Amino acid sequence: MHTVNLIVDNGTTHAPKQLERWLQQLPIVQEGKLTFHVFWLPTNASWLDQIEIWFSILQRKRLQPNHFGSLPELEQAITDFIAYYNQEAKPIKWTYTIEKLEMKLEQRMKQEAEQNSEQKIDHNIKIKPKQKKEQNTKDKLKQKIGQKLENNLRERRSQNVEIRADQNSDRISA
Repeated sequence: MHTVNLIVDNGTTHAPKQLERWLQQLPIVQEGKLTFHVFWLPTNASWLDQIEIWFSILQRKRLQPNHFGSLPELEQAITDFIAYYNQEAKPIKWTYTIEKLEMKLEQRMKQEAEQNSEQKIDHNIKIKPKQKKEQNTKDKLKQKIGQKLENNLRERRSQNVEIRADQNSDRISA
């Protein structure tokens, strides 16, 4: 049996339940020949997605601030950039370690917890029941995302895989 690991960003174009359900319904999966593991990148972490990095390079080096007079002009500019990039591309060197990511995650979770507790103290009387329910739902969602990320980090660490990334770099390597 083979396993495909999908790393997907948490953009609004992805529907987690629908994607995972669709993958499970594929005949090759139902026959037991293939499994899928879907890893959802945290929100605002597009720099972890290599194709997002490439689109960022395309946008910064070719599409901004140019204005194209027609769709064929835009298509030609992108085609020319792809040809250029394929000749000049070098691996992107990841420098962001799991340890740095864990520290950043811990800091953000502490900050959010402090902000949430301050907001609850300051606005506890002013918040209507519907707003409380919405805030509780948001808090639970943030907590769930944080837990998923922590679990993914633990799993990666147990596999002795070092992830290095630099969101300001045009280079990627694993």
